[in-house]
Amino acid sequence: MLFSANSDASLSEQVRKHKEYIRSTPARSLDIAYTRAVRREHLPHRAFAILGDDGLTEGIGAAKAPLEPPPVTMIFSGQGAQWPQMGRELIQTDINFRKDISRMDGILQKLLHPPSWKLLGRCHWFILASTGFSLTSDSRLTSEQMSC
Repeated sequence: MLFSANSDASLSEQVRKHKEYIRSTPARSLDIAYTRAVRREHLPHRAFAILGDDGLTEGIGAAKAPLEPPPVTMIFSGQGAQWPQMGRELIQTDINFRKDISRMDGILQKLLHPPSWKLLGRCHWFILASTGFSLTSDSRLTSEQMSC
């Protein structure tokens, strides 16, 4: 069962109260676990407890969430067919794909904490130049991206 609160004290109190309630009303435990996991806000102080036949175990894993989200380290398409430079041919040959990638990059760069990288990469200008792609006034390409 997942728990979150604004302070350590509140977090400990939530775990204690839920442990008591589940002990007295075990039939509701799965509904409570679902609601806590899916329908509740995830506050900075977090913990979890294992729900078993005897109720909740002691609160486990209490920690404060980081202020900043961790950097993205991997992106998967979900199709199971990833390989190095798999999108290169699409970028070279499909202008709509290239525009979509550029548009998504623009959205990422407008985030409160934008990534330091670009979806098309720093040296993608050479790939695009070989396809006849040209810069326009509304292009998202910068001079840094063009100079590898």
